[in-house]
Amino acid sequence: MKKSISIYLVVGMIITFSYVATAETTKNAESNRVLTKQTVIERVLTDNLELNALESVVRSKEALVRQAKTWKNPEFEVEAENILGTGANKGFDSAETTYKLSEEFELWGKRGFRIQTAELELALSQNNYHQFKLRLLKKVDDLYGQVMAAQEKVLLAQEKVELNKSLMTEIKRMVKAGRFSSVEEKRTHIRLSKSILAEKKSKKELEILKHQLSLLWGNKTPLFEEIEKTKIEPETEEMDSLSMLQEQLALGPESKRLDIERKLVLFHLKKDQSEALPNLTLSGGIKDSRADNAQTWVLGAALPFPIFNRNGGQIESNKANLEQKDKETEASKRALLLQLTELFHQKELIRENLVSLKTSIIPDSQDVYQSVRKGYLKGRYSYLDLFDAQDSLFELRQNYTEAVADFYRIRAEIWALVGNEIKLKGATP
Repeated sequence: MKKSISIYLVVGMIITFSYVATAETTKNAESNRVLTKQTVIERVLTDNLELNALESVVRSKEALVRQAKTWKNPEFEVEAENILGTGANKGFDSAETTYKLSEEFELWGKRGFRIQTAELELALSQNNYHQFKLRLLKKVDDLYGQVMAAQEKVLLAQEKVELNKSLMTEIKRMVKAGRFSSVEEKRTHIRLSKSILAEKKSKKELEILKHQLSLLWGNKTPLFEEIEKTKIEPETEEMDSLSMLQEQLALGPESKRLDIERKLVLFHLKKDQSEALPNLTLSGGIKDSRADNAQTWVLGAALPFPIFNRNGGQIESNKANLEQKDKETEASKRALLLQLTELFHQKELIRENLVSLKTSIIPDSQDVYQSVRKGYLKGRYSYLDLFDAQDSLFELRQNYTEAVADFYRIRAEIWALVGNEIKLKGATP
């Protein structure tokens, strides 16, 4: 009896664990079926190899900063005199041995300039990491918007196929009733076949974009079916003014990179100027004489004379480099302002087009199509009138979908340019 109860308990535990495992697998599969923007961002920032490589570069530069802060190693010197000679200096009986310790001291700010240069190179690598991260987030935002637009295009293509199928059914009925000729049925069949091919093409384009998106985090094949559609409408979304964006640009990562590169050239110049002045080497030790067992202190100082090499060529070269960098920095900052202004006005123009399409053009086109379709079935409009109205309606709806994707792409470019990582992470196209 006890043995039977034990068997039932074991079987029950196995069934329970199997149910839990199955439920967990189903849950994971369900969570991967529809991807959110936040999930995509987390995967990309965690698994993108190029971003991880740049993080290693930052760690390398941090180690070089620690190395730059180290002092020069002291030197220990042993010198023996009056040995292995002749006469009184035969052997080691008259040996005089000097034990000396010396240290070179970097003067004129050399060590400080070296540390500051290493710190600037670290800041530059951190800036490169940050900028690549922004570009990666911009790419995510762009591709996410394109995938979402492609999903909408598939739905539009499917809707067009269904419309043509229902129209085909009605025309067949009209042909049987003798109201339409068989030519109308063939024309409609051709339109239906073309819309089916267009649907297949839109599905293939969606698959390509899904592959491109999944490659950002290293998956060669997309393990998701679709992405979550946003509820935000770009035509009503509030954005910063151009003047506010210009202020952010002045503090953004690209402007910081230009400033860091200029400072690097400046510190290289200061470092070369300090190299024109010599370092001081101090030494001290003990001199031991075996002849009379006497010991004396030995002190020394060395300071090279900068007569032949004052590092003049290198200094002049870096002065010219600094002058060049000043001009390049100013030109680059002006180009950034121009780029930001162009992107901002492009975004505003797209927003105006979206408002017009959504509020008036598409609704009017929808009304026209419905009226022409009803009139066509009653013989008031021609075949060309019907499908011209249909093509116009679906073209406008597709234009709206593409304009939304363009709006999000340009918006992401603006945010990446001014360095707004928070909005790139939180914004869902």
